[in-house]
Amino acid sequence: MGITSKTEDPIDRGKGKPPIGWIRRILGMLILFLFAYGFLGWGALSKGLATLISRTQIGPSLLRILEEGIGSDAFIIVILILGSTVLFGRWYCAFLCPLGTIQQIASPRRMIRGGRLIQHPVWDDLIRYGLLGLVAALVTVTSIAGWSGSMVVLDLLDPYGLFGRILRDLFFPLIVFLNWLLFQVSRLFELIVPLLSYKPDLPVFFATLLLGGSWFVAARKRGRIYCGSFCPVGTVLGLGGRVSLFQIQMDGRECTRCGLCINTCPVGALNRGSSGEIHLEAGRCVLCMNCIEACPVGALRYGRRTEAARVASSEGASSTYIPSRREFLGKAARISKGLVAYVTLTVLGGVITYGLAPGRFLLKKRASSPSLQPNLPSTPPGSQGIHRFTSLCISCHLCVSHCPTGVLSPSLWEYGMKGLFQPVMDYQRGFCEYECTRCGEVCPTGAILPLSVEEKKTIQIGRVKFEQDRCVVVTQGTICGACAEVCPTHAVGMIPYRNNLDLPATDNALCIGCGSCEHACPVPQKAIFVEGLAVHGNAEVRKPLHSLPREPEKKGFPF
Repeated sequence: MGITSKTEDPIDRGKGKPPIGWIRRILGMLILFLFAYGFLGWGALSKGLATLISRTQIGPSLLRILEEGIGSDAFIIVILILGSTVLFGRWYCAFLCPLGTIQQIASPRRMIRGGRLIQHPVWDDLIRYGLLGLVAALVTVTSIAGWSGSMVVLDLLDPYGLFGRILRDLFFPLIVFLNWLLFQVSRLFELIVPLLSYKPDLPVFFATLLLGGSWFVAARKRGRIYCGSFCPVGTVLGLGGRVSLFQIQMDGRECTRCGLCINTCPVGALNRGSSGEIHLEAGRCVLCMNCIEACPVGALRYGRRTEAARVASSEGASSTYIPSRREFLGKAARISKGLVAYVTLTVLGGVITYGLAPGRFLLKKRASSPSLQPNLPSTPPGSQGIHRFTSLCISCHLCVSHCPTGVLSPSLWEYGMKGLFQPVMDYQRGFCEYECTRCGEVCPTGAILPLSVEEKKTIQIGRVKFEQDRCVVVTQGTICGACAEVCPTHAVGMIPYRNNLDLPATDNALCIGCGSCEHACPVPQKAIFVEGLAVHGNAEVRKPLHSLPREPEKKGFPF
């Protein structure tokens, strides 16, 4: 039987075979494009698209189930994905996960060993299931504690959130730069190219570059190591993939044991046994189809698991597997150890949860009064407060991409260790539009609940604070009423001061904390700013206590 030259690329050996690999690639690239378009927030279609496709992700859907209960549509979606995984294997990881597609693109075609953090399978499984147990323990403790804990491990490891941060914080600045270059070139030809609006945040950029770039480098060196050893969603799906009805099958009569399939597997799912035979660890297989395309003799195919039993039977091997008593006791021991590990991780999760409680590591970074009193960060309307928001948000930055005024900005330490990368209201960059409810419409986890426009107009996310000693009316003796002019609820008005000047005055019962006043204040060290609320409230709807800014005197035509 002839074998092609070793210099030939293993992927090219699959020419002439069924195009199952290309089907996977086309679907993966199509879904990746749809996710990217929905995340970048361009056009009216992107909002509906982002809302639709985000509902298909397991991590956000599980958090929505904890918030909304098993009667929600998220529960049906999770059951469908898990059920189809039991039938067809980890198809979700093959093309529905955008981060998996990016890793597949970054992975080299040929590798000596990929996808495992540690080559020894026992230790590697301990890391995989240990991380899954830690995430499950944190989620359990946090939900029992009434969303007052921390799920920072899930924030850092969830593939959907990680993909969103990479796309928004790394790729979007690159797109903005290319747009700026195109704008400069268009000026030479007297063409009009609109500029994209973007306000860089260098600390967040470099932090995301460090985290996201490390996964990219790891994918180039070791294949889809994130999918194989770190991803909690992949580990859950792997449990279903172990018993899936359809799997990658190997015909032992045709296999030449050349090992090309092992060298092209990006997750290390194919291994060589003690006697040289090649076997598949179905729980790790992400159905990338690299092995099928690399096999020079066509010994690998995707099909029903019963095919392997027929092949084994035809070769004189038993198609029925009966575990020995020792194996049964070994599995029972591993299960008991797993339960002990879960209880231990639950206790550890409780320690982490309450150690990172919002009241302890809320590091104020945005604004301060002259007395340097801490100012809590503001969370978006619909989040109901800091505790709940930081416990449900997975830092996907979808709301950041779709915020029309740019007031939602990725954070680092505003919420402390428990809220890394989660969005915060940054009134230096923008203000919360009075009639906008887009962030709640696109949030995939329920961290920001959808609100009607009328409901949003009365949600109080913060209270206005005025420091008279900073105001230009006092410091420079000049007219200014910018804060009162832009306040949509008239919580900021004007009162007589001196020298025929008016001074801003506040009415916190009317304030919703939108930040319009802070954004409009011309003083670098803001004289008026919003103090965030740990738990959101409701503003009153009534007439304001103070008068509106006086209209400028209209002078007649000078001639």
